[in-house]
Amino acid sequence: MAAFGFTLIYAGGLAIIVSIIWLVVVAARESVLQAVLVLFVPLYFVFYVITRWKACKGPALSYIASALVIGIGIVVVATAPSG
Repeated sequence: MAAFGFTLIYAGGLAIIVSIIWLVVVAARESVLQAVLVLFVPLYFVFYVITRWKACKGPALSYIASALVIGIGIVVVATAPSG
């Protein structure tokens, strides 16, 4: 059962990376400065998503879903019987 949990964690991590890249691409279409800010300024991506929700809805929801998958994976690993 723990292997399934780790699979969820790894898949969720990969999906989060894809979501971040997707968000950076959306920001880069607006301007290179926005992409740099999204990448390097802490919590700027939250401001960017909120202020440009129509353009960022897809990557934002994908990020949230991926985080939920990671959370479920952590719970599965934590509750799996050891041995």
